[in-house]
Amino acid sequence: MKLLSLLLIIPVLCIACRAQRSALPAEMPAGLSVMFHQGGAMSRSYRKFEIEDGLLTYEELKSHSQPKVTWNARVEPAELAELYDAFHSNAFDLIENDKRDGIVHDASSESIALSLGIGKSYRVIYGHNSPLSGRNLERYRAVKKALDTLLERRRPSPDSDVDDERLSGTWRVAGERGGHAWYLQWKFENGRFEQRGYPPLFQKGRYRITNVDGDKLTIELYDQEGNFGTANRTIQVAFDAEESLTIGGHGGYKIVSD
Repeated sequence: MKLLSLLLIIPVLCIACRAQRSALPAEMPAGLSVMFHQGGAMSRSYRKFEIEDGLLTYEELKSHSQPKVTWNARVEPAELAELYDAFHSNAFDLIENDKRDGIVHDASSESIALSLGIGKSYRVIYGHNSPLSGRNLERYRAVKKALDTLLERRRPSPDSDVDDERLSGTWRVAGERGGHAWYLQWKFENGRFEQRGYPPLFQKGRYRITNVDGDKLTIELYDQEGNFGTANRTIQVAFDAEESLTIGGHGGYKIVSD
């Protein structure tokens, strides 16, 4: 009788073990994206960022009296793999909230969402109305720490924030050569650029400031398409006198309205 009872219990235990096994694949899948959001129910302040297609996009509003902070940065494949390992090793898909004891209407909360790019996504909310404790809280904090580490590593310096705002806009230089008119134009906005010109040329993609040296910037161009191909490029930009720019060794660019 005891043997029969044991034989009946073992399959149940095995099913429970399988149910608690993470469904996250060991290898990072293609098309991975991660989102984080933090905010309060009764406040307009928030902090959020997203990592998708190798680009980290950050946005924060601290108060009504302060301007919104936005920036973006490229995330290397090795960094993304290291971040995914934190999700996998902490079985992010198995994190469960505790039972809620009442509702706090003005409570803040934060959430982390993971999309695998294969039709599967997971989201964990943490706050007064979505409590976590014990191992669930430990695993959530481990994933959050990995996100914070990447965020601080890629956060631009204060100088680059200022110069990105200074660079933002459409810059144009034009002239005539051999009786034929020509122009070159660059547009920088929210981490994206467009380059146009005549004789006809077009290039677009993403950019980030990698170095600031006084009025000189080093800018990396990536995720590109157009006349100059898709390979990453680095250009030098300098702020000249009278609010003009030198871009890639060509001076005289003036800001224009779109």
